[in-house]
Amino acid sequence: MDKANLERANFTRANLFDADLTGTALYGAVLDNVKVNTNTEFGDHYPDDGDVEKAAWTLSQIEDLARQNALHGQVRSAFTKRKDRRRNHYWQNSKIPGWIRRPVHRLKATGNQATTWLVSRLRSWVNEDTEDDPDTEADASDDATSADLDESSDEPGPDVTPVAEPLSNSDESNDLTNWERWMNTGKWAWLAITGSTTRYSESPRRVVVTSLVVVLVAAVLYPLLGGVAITTEGTQLTLFEPLGTPLDQLPGGTWLANFYFSLVTFTTLGYGDIQPASAPAQLLAGIESFLGAALMALLVAVLARRITR
Repeated sequence: MDKANLERANFTRANLFDADLTGTALYGAVLDNVKVNTNTEFGDHYPDDGDVEKAAWTLSQIEDLARQNALHGQVRSAFTKRKDRRRNHYWQNSKIPGWIRRPVHRLKATGNQATTWLVSRLRSWVNEDTEDDPDTEADASDDATSADLDESSDEPGPDVTPVAEPLSNSDESNDLTNWERWMNTGKWAWLAITGSTTRYSESPRRVVVTSLVVVLVAAVLYPLLGGVAITTEGTQLTLFEPLGTPLDQLPGGTWLANFYFSLVTFTTLGYGDIQPASAPAQLLAGIESFLGAALMALLVAVLARRITR
């Protein structure tokens, strides 16, 4: 049923084992007591016409269908695709000018293609399926979809659906008021943050990676904003120039001390043996501690979501 028009069709008690639904129009279809398996290919729906409502409705039905059949990987895939479509819709109809959106669109499309190619190469290298014909996997990568990648991992794979071109010249975009555009900008920003840090509360790995990035970035910024002060037996040593200070003269080394302080601040332990030595460093420590508490709470929420599912 690849690319078939099945809108408002009745699939009551249908058996769709190993069916190919890639690009199928399913808006308004009845999917009651339908049986699917891990080989049922859902693919992408309404990728080119820009109808985000039809795409969101279809992906929501696929999510419920996969949940009924205990296909947790497909549930996560449909959920994240639906969020991605919403985020792209808000991006295209936001207050962000087109001269910024168009280069970002091209950059994302290029990144998706590169990711697809890299994943296909890694999989071929692991499986050793294409040693005799190295071009086979490269040709097949053009047809790869994010649903294909999801089947082999616990988390949704990279979204390889081409991003729709900005709708700056469309009727829908022209009918929006400034207030609606600003609202779309805010909604896009929220989905962009949650998508990049937690994959919309679906990926604990992303939360851990984001936390490590915050700790490392803060460790680099502390010396640039005034350094940190180590208090030892009533003496104080301020680290302002980590690259110019000999490491053997400092307990543990400058970068190690900054990383240790950043990690302790992120986890809100607050031992007190190292303190920020300037007002900007104190401000950064406050921001990092807030981010640490938020990301720790997110990690617990994401893990609870995955466990309960």
